[in-house]
Amino acid sequence: MYPLLFFLSVNLFLYSWIGAFHSVVHFNKFEYLTSANHYLQDPRINGGNFSLINSLGQYDSQWYLKIADKGYPDHPKGPIKEQRKIMHTLLYNFFPLYPLCIAVINFFIRNVQLSAFILSNSILLACVYSLYFVVSRWFTKKIALKTILLILLFPFGIFLRGYYSEGLRLLLFIWFCYGLAQKKHMLSAISVGLLCVTSGISLLLLPFYFGVVWFYRKSLSLQKMLVYGLLAIIPFLLWMSFCYIHTGDFLIFIKTRYAWERPHIFPLFYNIFLLFIFPRLPFRDFYSSQIDVLSILVTVCIAFLSKNVLSKVVWLAAIILAFSPLLVQDSVSFARFSSVFFPFFVYLAVVLRKQYYILLVYFFCAGLLVSSLYFVNWYWIE
Repeated sequence: MYPLLFFLSVNLFLYSWIGAFHSVVHFNKFEYLTSANHYLQDPRINGGNFSLINSLGQYDSQWYLKIADKGYPDHPKGPIKEQRKIMHTLLYNFFPLYPLCIAVINFFIRNVQLSAFILSNSILLACVYSLYFVVSRWFTKKIALKTILLILLFPFGIFLRGYYSEGLRLLLFIWFCYGLAQKKHMLSAISVGLLCVTSGISLLLLPFYFGVVWFYRKSLSLQKMLVYGLLAIIPFLLWMSFCYIHTGDFLIFIKTRYAWERPHIFPLFYNIFLLFIFPRLPFRDFYSSQIDVLSILVTVCIAFLSKNVLSKVVWLAAIILAFSPLLVQDSVSFARFSSVFFPFFVYLAVVLRKQYYILLVYFFCAGLLVSSLYFVNWYWIE
């Protein structure tokens, strides 16, 4: 009952807040027109009224919505580069599971934005109940509820309500970690397999999972090891096969990834360099912002402090998921990704004393209310 109460209370208040105060922040027409792709137009661009369901489909959401509605292009031609008014080959940068889920709902609803809204909120509710189940078994029901409240109020948790894959990644990562911790290898194999077709930055969890299975090889038969390995890798192999059939390139999603602007040196070195020039960075920007660098620093600190509180295998999984993006891209979107690192929220729920936990809840709540208004008005806050 409490998980549902938390979910309904926070979401209804948040959506009411957005509906009542969205106009407090000016609609960012400039960034909307110059810095984003659009599949479905925001009615405000032509003087129309605000729509909550439409406004949650911000930036990358538009790519997922188009895939869900129209699918991936068949044998696209032309250069693989970003073109603000064209959403074509670069659709392959966005992995298929989340838009496929939208498409299933849209088969019945026949409104892709409404379908995405229903899906994102349903996934978030599933995350809430999953956290309650999993964390209650690791610690206590009280810790589980405290974790849920932190996740729901996290300032960048607005992306869990938008039409992004983060909610699905969070749900699958919860069950992947639970499978690892409880030695339920079938569950963790299925979860990591689905994670690998939800987002490319989850791919390093695959060799990690193979390493875990190999570690337990003395207690597993060769047949079981093969079954778990196949369950983990088949979804990604199917995605690669799909890409080859429709583009002639097994790895088209890598080429599309680097069509966006990226630093021309090794990303890890560039991200370390950002730490040294932090005071000179803009607070909010598309690339190399103080928001993203602060998110990295806080995550590093919590990762270090949590190593003796979390299960070792769960802690390692969280480390890999958290920091693997920094190996292949700059700091962009790290703040958004951090909403998926639930073991670190569990750590905060465990160690914070009552007064500090309450203070963090107030801070998170204020941050979410502010970030949500910027989010729905097309400001890049990742």
